[in-house]
Amino acid sequence: MNKSHLLVGLLMAPAVVGCGQVPPSSVAGKSAVVSAQSVQAEAQLLDAASKGRTDLVTALLDKGARVDAQNTNGYTALALAAWRGHRDMVKLLVERGAQVDLGTQERKTPIHWAAVAGHAEILKDLVAVKATVDNRDKEGWTPLAWASFNGRVEAVAVLIASGADVNARNDRGVSVLELARSSGFVLPNFEILRMLREAGAR
Repeated sequence: MNKSHLLVGLLMAPAVVGCGQVPPSSVAGKSAVVSAQSVQAEAQLLDAASKGRTDLVTALLDKGARVDAQNTNGYTALALAAWRGHRDMVKLLVERGAQVDLGTQERKTPIHWAAVAGHAEILKDLVAVKATVDNRDKEGWTPLAWASFNGRVEAVAVLIASGADVNARNDRGVSVLELARSSGFVLPNFEILRMLREAGAR
C-alpha cells in the first residue's frame, strides 16, 4: 500500500468503530497498514451494503472485513440493507453471520429499519431468523410502533402476524394505537387502525 492509500484509510478510521487504534510510529509499520486497510475495507462494506452491491460485499467479507462492523452512529451493513430494502443483501449478510439484533446508537435494530421503511418481505426474512419482533429503541418504540406511525400497511400486517405486541407503549406511555392515530401523514391510515383494533389494540 502506498502512502496515499494509507492516508485514505486513516482519514476514514472515525467512520468505523471497533477496529483498534493505529499504533504509534514507533511500532512496526506493518500493523498500522493492516489496521488502516481494515478500516477502509469495513467502510467500503457499509457503503456497498447500503447500495445493494452483493458482489462487492461478498468480496470484502471473503478478504476479512467484519460482517458486523459499525460506523460512528452504530449502523451495521445489515441495518443499512434492511433500511434501503435490499432483500438479497439482507439474506447474504445473515448467511455470513450478521447479528440480527445488533442496534445502532439509537438502539434501532435491523427489524426497526425494515419497519420504518415498510419493507414487508425483509421483515418476514428477519423474523424467520429469530430477530426480536418487539425490540425497543432508545425512546421505547417497537418496530410495530414505527410501521404504524409511518403508515406502512404491509409491514404492520407482517408484524402483527409475527406476534408483535399491539399494546406496547413507548417511554412516554404512548401506545401503538395512539401513534397510528397521530401518524406522520395528513390523516391516519384507517386500514392500520382497523388491523390494530382487530388484533386487540386499545
